[in-house]
Amino acid sequence: MKNLLIISFFHSSQHHVGAIRTQRFAYYLPMFGWRPYILTKAPTTGSNDQPVKEPDDTFYVTSIPLNKPFHLESLIWVPPMLRRAVEILRKVQIGVVLVSCPPFHQALAGILLKKLLDIKLVVDYRDAWSLNPYYPRLGWFHSFVLQGDRIMEDRLLRNVDLLVVSHQSMKENYLKRFSFLEDKIEVVYNGFDPGSIKSGESPLFPEFTILHLGDFYAKQKSRDPGLFLAALQSMISEEKISADRFRVLFIGERYAEIEKAISSKGLSTYVSCLDRVPHHIALEYLNKSHMLLLIETRDVMTTKVFEYLATGKPILALISNNELKALIEKYSSNSYVITIPDVQKIKDSIRHCYKNYCRNVAPLFEEFRQTFSRKNQTAVLALKLEKLLQVRQ
Repeated sequence: MKNLLIISFFHSSQHHVGAIRTQRFAYYLPMFGWRPYILTKAPTTGSNDQPVKEPDDTFYVTSIPLNKPFHLESLIWVPPMLRRAVEILRKVQIGVVLVSCPPFHQALAGILLKKLLDIKLVVDYRDAWSLNPYYPRLGWFHSFVLQGDRIMEDRLLRNVDLLVVSHQSMKENYLKRFSFLEDKIEVVYNGFDPGSIKSGESPLFPEFTILHLGDFYAKQKSRDPGLFLAALQSMISEEKISADRFRVLFIGERYAEIEKAISSKGLSTYVSCLDRVPHHIALEYLNKSHMLLLIETRDVMTTKVFEYLATGKPILALISNNELKALIEKYSSNSYVITIPDVQKIKDSIRHCYKNYCRNVAPLFEEFRQTFSRKNQTAVLALKLEKLLQVRQ
């Protein structure tokens, strides 16, 4: 059994989507000959976000809970995290350190660990750093800060032994910008846990339910539900649908401007905005819903799409013509993919799904199940780690 240290700021969280990837890596890696040690942020005292059940090899470092700006808390966390990492690496024979990003600045500490303790450094990008497609919509201050981030990222990537990214288009973008990564960048997708998806087994909600999981990032307008709400308003008005037969659930961070839009369109009795819930609760809503809403206008591979697809339920996908579109069209025969702002098409899709009531889910492609289960994607990671250890220093 080979040892691996995973450094992840969010790993202990039940609510943050950034925790899921390393949590599933940690769960499955022992099946492939790797013993993970976890170094993560300690939960804030009095918070509802209590740590998930972890093995004995999990170490917590306290942070200072500063919500704004977000990066400040993660930056302050780095020095005590680095000291703790050095202690662990000196006590335990560990050959590889994997740093989960974002936040990104903690990965720079990995360079020090590599040089001080002669370990292999793996950086796992759940999202891109300087090439993040959301960045063009940042304000002037964040754009200014990003100039420094680009310099730091170049330094980081020149020192990694392996960069892991979460989808193919991210790999292609990084190779265009950082050609020296050619032999040390690999794709490990997010995925789904078959045991958590109970499509066809769980009873559905009594009223037809459209579900959106995750944040809208309202200020960046990349997941703006405005077109969806306009289509919904028109369809409900034309069909004279009562609220006890139809509803929409938005589960994630709540935004005042979105709730105001819901109210102004007279949709408050149909559309409910719920706060973030632990991942297992979110999956319960997923299993009980009839139609799944996905809004993503940037070139990213959102994590929830794998769980959406695994249900076999129809997806209303308001997306761009990119890798995400190709994935949905390949593995979902009953989804509605709309790549242009078209209220009528959205309305027709909702109406068609509602009238058919969509109680029959589509069969799950065996190729999808085999490729994108969290276990099999962890197997891909384990294979890359094995090859990394075989490379001479």
